[in-house]
Amino acid sequence: MKKSLLFFAAALGVGSLLTACGSKSTTTEFSDDTVTPGDTLFASPGLVVTTAYAADDDGDVSTLIVRTTAAASDTTEIEGMFTGITADSLNVKLSFGVDTATYVLASLPEEIKPVEQFALTGALKVDEDKTVTTNVDGATGYFDATVYVRRHPKLDVTNFLTASLQSSFDKLFPQQTLDRVTPEMDVEQAADFLADQFDKGYKTLVATGDITLPYTYEAFYYPDYQSEDGSLITYHLYNQTFTGGAHGNENAVYVTFDAKAGKALGIEEIFTAKGFEKAEQLLAAKVASATEGAIESAYLPDAVTDYPTYYVNYRGKLYPRPALTDNGVVFVYQPYDISSYADGIRYFLLPYSELDGCLNPALAK
Repeated sequence: MKKSLLFFAAALGVGSLLTACGSKSTTTEFSDDTVTPGDTLFASPGLVVTTAYAADDDGDVSTLIVRTTAAASDTTEIEGMFTGITADSLNVKLSFGVDTATYVLASLPEEIKPVEQFALTGALKVDEDKTVTTNVDGATGYFDATVYVRRHPKLDVTNFLTASLQSSFDKLFPQQTLDRVTPEMDVEQAADFLADQFDKGYKTLVATGDITLPYTYEAFYYPDYQSEDGSLITYHLYNQTFTGGAHGNENAVYVTFDAKAGKALGIEEIFTAKGFEKAEQLLAAKVASATEGAIESAYLPDAVTDYPTYYVNYRGKLYPRPALTDNGVVFVYQPYDISSYADGIRYFLLPYSELDGCLNPALAK
């Protein structure tokens, strides 16, 4: 399934959109009744850049970037996950967490895949996609796990990734006793195993009459950063589920591993004691600004029961697990941690320029 995390408000007539899309072969599979107009990203007398949300004959969903100039019109299809898109007269930028993929508007190909810029090169793609159909009208389940993973000598990295897949999966069937991922499984085996458990669990719920609505499971992981000597590697993990109600559930984290030991790093490994005092002040200021003063601390006041590995305990207080990226140290707060679900996942990046002397000397960039 081709997908994005954007849902667009109407800003351009469908008829004019299809006229604009006519010059590329990627648009021939879309028809009037499958295209939803999107946002205007940039507009000038000679250039208008908009988005569209489209479905092909098989129901697969794509996001399009539409460029209309005085001389010509064109479109590019986006394949893969992203949470934001912006454009100016020169570039279009796709964001996901604290990562950004940048493309030159004048030379956009027919299809772009942001993960090719988000993820480190050389990662093996594991893609498990399963649709579960039933004999109950409207009851269809969708399982999709896409993981880009490096080969690691230590199983701790793999176990962390598979545990995250399992933790997200557990939210789907809390009342059922399904088999669980085991430490011996690699990521590919775990994704295939969970897809089978999803099939079993969803069909059981429908058969018992407990539900008649769609269930969805989605996971998207990729290696995001590696230190110059290769000793440290950071992954970005994103999970999303839907089991009915006003909205689904989502969570995400960046986590840095010692590539040799396989250990997930925490506050003590990334910061010096004095360094974290400064980092905590910087983080608390960002939290206070984002919550308009409703929360003024970086730590979480309550115990966390969901996704415990996404948090670390430091001197008796619970914090989001910090991670190294190209531009700084990131802390990720889950929905409801510091604000409402509507505010989404909150990513706070502390630039390295503000952390001079704060990092563990062995990790200093």
